[in-house]
Amino acid sequence: MVGGLIAWWASSRSKNEKLNNARLSRGTLIASGFIAGGSLFGVLNALLRLGKDSIVSWVGFDWAIPHWAESSAGEILGLVMFILLVAYALWDTMRAEVED
Repeated sequence: MVGGLIAWWASSRSKNEKLNNARLSRGTLIASGFIAGGSLFGVLNALLRLGKDSIVSWVGFDWAIPHWAESSAGEILGLVMFILLVAYALWDTMRAEVED
């Protein structure tokens, strides 16, 4: 939903239709990168949480820290990072220029 709101806002700020289309295209590219990055880190997270039988168990370190993820500090950090990602998406989308 937030991505849709960013797309609408960024593509409706100018009366120049070509600029609005360039912004929408750039925003779609940024969102696709976020989706791909999220997918890759999701797979990495799954590999790190496999436990004793995982391919990373030889390191001898417990990568899962559930008490941090369930804490207020973890929630606040997640919210701050989400806000930063939204701000970046808006900033970079608005930098789009019309191609000749």
